[in-house]
Amino acid sequence: MKLVKIATYALLGILALLQYPLWIGSGGVITIWRLNREIAVQEQENARLKDRNQAIEADVNDLKQGLAAIEER
Repeated sequence: MKLVKIATYALLGILALLQYPLWIGSGGVITIWRLNREIAVQEQENARLKDRNQAIEADVNDLKQGLAAIEER
């Protein structure tokens, strides 16, 4: 009976050691979850900057066209 308890605890210990890399280790679930959150934040920032760049590009085009119209007159 004592041998069964020892074997059970040994197997539970091995199971815990095998689960550590899956959950906490490099490339584990927690790391991937954190990276996915960082990716989402970066995608939002990229979208904001893309909109700003498009607005600036439109302003530049308006200024270029405006200068051409002034030169023609």
